[in-house]
Amino acid sequence: MSKDTTRERDYWNSFYATHKSSVPSQFCALFAVENNTAAVVVEFGCGNGRDSMFLAQLGYNVRAFDLSENAIENNSHQADGIDTVSFETCDVSETESVIAKIEAVKAEFPDLKIAIYTRFFLHSLDDEQELAFLTALSRSLQPGDQLFFEFRSMEDAHQDKVFGSHYRRYVVVDDLIKTLENKFDFKVTYSIVGQGMAKFHSEDPFVARIFAEKKTV
Repeated sequence: MSKDTTRERDYWNSFYATHKSSVPSQFCALFAVENNTAAVVVEFGCGNGRDSMFLAQLGYNVRAFDLSENAIENNSHQADGIDTVSFETCDVSETESVIAKIEAVKAEFPDLKIAIYTRFFLHSLDDEQELAFLTALSRSLQPGDQLFFEFRSMEDAHQDKVFGSHYRRYVVVDDLIKTLENKFDFKVTYSIVGQGMAKFHSEDPFVARIFAEKKTV
């Protein structure tokens, strides 16, 4: 049974009604440097769409999803006329919904690998939602498909925040790596934890970055 996410949806609808940005994140720039357009980017938790739009402008095919209808409506309006990017709602607590979204992408781009991209998203999920999301990724991705995650780590729990009202679950990175590798058949190829990677005004959070690839079982 999926979790009732009405309160979360309402919160993010209110937030994205006023918070917009066209400047890509530092993590997005790193992704673009490390990859090429031979993979279709699937972003979950796309928020205001700034990273998806930037990658589409670089030539990537991007399919982006978020819980907030307001975010998706705003992003779709901004992307009008750009055929390399699309935006849809998705509740990642519903495993079958995530699988359906990825299967649709695979059908649309049968010759491309998939790069799952999430920035400041994983820590917005509780333990139950994370399990549902990772289960969906493991069940739907093929060997060679990749994950690119950036999220707040446990070290950030007591740091000051610009947006103090957001829900955050500070992730224990070693536990996540073990879960990906031992439970879900991914191989972590890169990981780092530190500051200086996602500075925002007065805030310099501790964040983790993980790259992983679906293993051949």
